Amino acid sequence: MAKSRDKGLAGQREVVYLLRKHLGLGDKDVYSGGCGSSQRTTQDVEVVPDVVAPGLWVEVKRYRAIAPNVWRSGLESAAKSARSGCMPVCFYRGDREPWRVACYLADLALAVCKEQKTVVHLDGCDFAEIWQTIRAKR
Repeated sequence: MAKSRDKGLAGQREVVYLLRKHLGLGDKDVYSGGCGSSQRTTQDVEVVPDVVAPGLWVEVKRYRAIAPNVWRSGLESAAKSARSGCMPVCFYRGDREPWRVACYLADLALAVCKEQKTVVHLDGCDFAEIWQTIRAKR
């Protein structure tokens, strides 16, 4: 259990570094939410994200090997716990793998579309998968 927790905390630190570096934010803007997804108070449990970042509710999943849909529990947890105005996301990766992010396309589209004429660049396969999902729901 301790190794798993250590791996999770190391994953949180990596995501904090990634967000600070790529978003140009500082220590006060992006930081680890702590050990686990809740902090106990005397009677209530205050739910906090794994990583605190402006406008995001970040859950982090770090595994030896990534199984299909391993991100699902993190994204569902983020969506259930996210405060108003925060987009739920799940950062996940396996050993020697790059970080990936799962989020709901509707949330991302709303965030992107607030600014008119915003251009999004996608991998061709990712675009095809998104388009197939949209067509299946029509």
